[in-house]
Amino acid sequence: MIKLLPSAVFLAWLYCTSFQGIAADNIRIKDGSSSLDLRGQYLDNLLIYALRISQEKYGPFTIVRSKADYPSHGVLQLLEKGDLINVSVAMTSHEWENKAIPISIPLRRGIFKYRLLLVHKDDLEQYKNITNVEQLKKLPVGLKRGWTTHSILETLDFNIVDVDSYDLIFEMLHNKHFAYTIRGIHEIYEELKLRKRFFNDLVIEPNILLHLPAPSYFFVSPQYPRIAERLEYGLEEMVASGELQQLFAEVFTKYIDILDLKNRRVIEVGNPLLPEKTPLDRKELWFDFNLVDS
Repeated sequence: MIKLLPSAVFLAWLYCTSFQGIAADNIRIKDGSSSLDLRGQYLDNLLIYALRISQEKYGPFTIVRSKADYPSHGVLQLLEKGDLINVSVAMTSHEWENKAIPISIPLRRGIFKYRLLLVHKDDLEQYKNITNVEQLKKLPVGLKRGWTTHSILETLDFNIVDVDSYDLIFEMLHNKHFAYTIRGIHEIYEELKLRKRFFNDLVIEPNILLHLPAPSYFFVSPQYPRIAERLEYGLEEMVASGELQQLFAEVFTKYIDILDLKNRRVIEVGNPLLPEKTPLDRKELWFDFNLVDS
């Protein structure tokens, strides 16, 4: 079993001390969206492992978290400059791949291609007869501006209600400002559990599973090609050794059973923003859900 790591900043400092006198690669990343946002823990561990594995070849490293308050749609612009942040995680798109250096290894092994609906319990009945994407488009969906999911669904003509912050999504759904929001299968269970005492009228819709191919990568500032090379090396080593697959399994596969994915009705959404060079042919990079052909 791979042990999940504590604070990325502390561990980065710890690894760095064993290479005193050698210039370190300084990794600058954005801090989490919210004190209740636990999505980054797995990615923090993945980043640490990839950097640690590459130490013998590339030397020491440090990680610094930027706590500056900036919107999601400004992250790519900041990443291009490379001053405040030089590494970020995002769902891939043509824009991200054109403006930053993609490390084309899906960090969550493609788990994000399946999404669930978070809805208000008063409105559950209206989803029983929804069987296709056109029916779903008629209902307003709340999404944070700047998210790639927002761009994808906007391109597909979904009825989108813009939300300014991550935490506000749940509050606005509670107040019925929109009908539903879309969450990853690795996100929705923990998000709901953390907020149950605040919003006990929010529930996971029990029958629908959306299929929306959208891998997440590490993206590196074009000002730091060495860091991009280093991360690619570390992640490829993790794939080859099976460490990435093992870390994924320890964190994510439980949700497939908890959320009863195999008995859900799959609705094809698609992703017109998926770059043509997405490595779909590298089967070792993707988790096999055995739910639909994709």
